[in-house]
Amino acid sequence: MEVVLIILIVIAVIIGAVYAHKAHQARLLALRNWATANDWAYREARSPNPSYPFSLFNTGLRRYSQFHAARTFPDATPGLDPAALNLFQHHYAIRHSDGKRTHYQHYFFTCCVVNINADLGQITLRDEHFGDKLFQSIGFDDIDLEDPNFSKKFVLKAKDRKDAYDLFDANLMDFMVTQPGWVIETRGPLLLVCKSGKVSPEQYNAIARFALGFLAHLPRLLVNTQRATQNLPPLIEGGSVA
Repeated sequence: MEVVLIILIVIAVIIGAVYAHKAHQARLLALRNWATANDWAYREARSPNPSYPFSLFNTGLRRYSQFHAARTFPDATPGLDPAALNLFQHHYAIRHSDGKRTHYQHYFFTCCVVNINADLGQITLRDEHFGDKLFQSIGFDDIDLEDPNFSKKFVLKAKDRKDAYDLFDANLMDFMVTQPGWVIETRGPLLLVCKSGKVSPEQYNAIARFALGFLAHLPRLLVNTQRATQNLPPLIEGGSVA
């Protein structure tokens, strides 16, 4: 009886491995077809941990990126230079040990990094969770902007509070409240958008669509500030690109 049970377990393991391999190959093919059909420059191989100065890329062990897709959008933000979207899957692991055994828990993220050639400050934005309300109740507060609906949905932090007020004008806040689920970080001209989970054509379409929407809603005052550094005339005196 024990021999039969062992044989059944071995068969189940083999079937599971075959299924996982086929699913992985189907995912790779889907990503290649998506990149070809949508004119993305695509590189499948693993690369070392990204050198971008974002907190995500300083978290955990065994960090690497994979499934890189790049494409330039000439009019992503009217009035600014073309924006090159760089999509990839990021991985890191957390080590756990009970003193006898060690195992690693793996985390995957779908990411988009854009250099927009304008100063966005140093800002972090993510969805607000139940635990955040508890921390806020004991004095650990985030930045609340004029829109209560926006402030209720998101946790916003900035090295300089002025950067948060300059970036999130009324139009960008209106856009954001309809697009929950994304984590945003800025470091000067660099913008990171990410979401937990492995990449897929659907995830890449979603993150590219969101990133382009975000860029299209950048405040016009921010755009004009950058244009002034290039000795270019302002688009208008105020308002928003959108």
